[in-house]
Amino acid sequence: PAGESIIWVQLTEMADTNTCFLVLWGNPDATSAPPVYATNGAAWMESFRGVWHLGADENDSTSNRFAGVNQGSTDSTGIVGRCQLFDGNDYITLSGAPAVQGNASRTVSAWVRKSGTEEDCAVSLGTPANSQSFNLVFYGSRYAGVMGYGYDFYPGSGTSVEDGKWHHVVAVYVGGDRLRMYVDGRLDNTDTGKNNYQTAGQN
Repeated sequence: PAGESIIWVQLTEMADTNTCFLVLWGNPDATSAPPVYATNGAAWMESFRGVWHLGADENDSTSNRFAGVNQGSTDSTGIVGRCQLFDGNDYITLSGAPAVQGNASRTVSAWVRKSGTEEDCAVSLGTPANSQSFNLVFYGSRYAGVMGYGYDFYPGSGTSVEDGKWHHVVAVYVGGDRLRMYVDGRLDNTDTGKNNYQTAGQN
């Protein structure tokens, strides 16, 4: 009663700003097992290629079930629940998950907390070859951008994520034209003319 809870919920529709929902505690019939929709992918639309919370495991929360394989990262405390700590040489492979192909529109997002000065990569899609990759990176270690092996966007300014705090970082590519970078829900940078991504291969 005296504590604070951060809870994920699924709502089919919010009609207006006056809509509210109730959360009730104290149900003696409740069990410790998660509800079915927490593991069968029902909480995520079909357009989601994959969602990885990286808590107790590297499982994909969507119905696609593209499980990752940990390559050295360690368990740590996240912004909600647990997370994975990467020391610069660690990564998680998603060999079974096909990347968004060609020049199709895509959205890539991650919760990150950076405290070092390295130019890190949070998410890597495709093949490391000319125009065949789409990587969510931090240019100059501070600013969210995209490295695409020839079609790169390295902002020289914006919201710095190199402060040891949690940030939600999103790259949105509208196929054929515009790339948008969001940090903590706000548009941070925009670039145009990125019209030749030919993403190929896997994640």
